[in-house]
Amino acid sequence: MYSHVRSSIAVSSRRLRPFARFNKVAHFSGKPTSNKIPETHERSFGQPTVYSHPYLLKKGEVTPGIPATEYEHRRANLMKALPEGSAVISAGYGTRYMSNNVFYTYHQNTDFWYLSGFNEPDSAMILERFGKRI
Repeated sequence: MYSHVRSSIAVSSRRLRPFARFNKVAHFSGKPTSNKIPETHERSFGQPTVYSHPYLLKKGEVTPGIPATEYEHRRANLMKALPEGSAVISAGYGTRYMSNNVFYTYHQNTDFWYLSGFNEPDSAMILERFGKRI
């Protein structure tokens, strides 16, 4: 995945060797390494959950301090305000790039965030109201 990065680091480190000897700059080896995450390591991406971040979230919370039932009530209140046979489509934002592989810090669509608490890019939600059932 990052083989092009490793090779460019190896080339640049060869160019810097005389400089590195005098200034104690770290030397990189050009040997390829595995990109696979060892099973002993916890994954550090995606939205935090009570299982991955027990120090951050309490049981039943989707986001810190806000339980899942709060988001459920928000969606229910929205649907109660709409006539029967209505539907709401709310889309989250996608990942935005500054240039090539450099991306902006991700911020979710505020309406989508308010209704769901879901903070992952490229997501959507469809809510439908049929009769009294929400």
